[in-house]
Amino acid sequence: MNVNLQQEKQIILDALDRTRSGVWATAPEIAGYSGVNLENVLRIVYNSREFMKCTVRSDDGLPMFTSRKVYKARSPFWQKFYDFLKGEYV
Repeated sequence: MNVNLQQEKQIILDALDRTRSGVWATAPEIAGYSGVNLENVLRIVYNSREFMKCTVRSDDGLPMFTSRKVYKARSPFWQKFYDFLKGEYV
């Protein structure tokens, strides 16, 4: 990742930390929270190990993402355990 994308990744991580809307967010929501353009949000969340993709899509059919830090802090224990059993939690 180039320097600009690294900075934008940190902006996205900070924005996800600050939001209180739950664990998961779509790429357009993340772009709105962070101010990073949608194309770069998609590039960053798909190419960084600091983000996780939800196995369930939003009501609009869009994929949802979160940071590993937010997932660990806000997901209930039973969800983490279930994801672990399914082999989806790393």
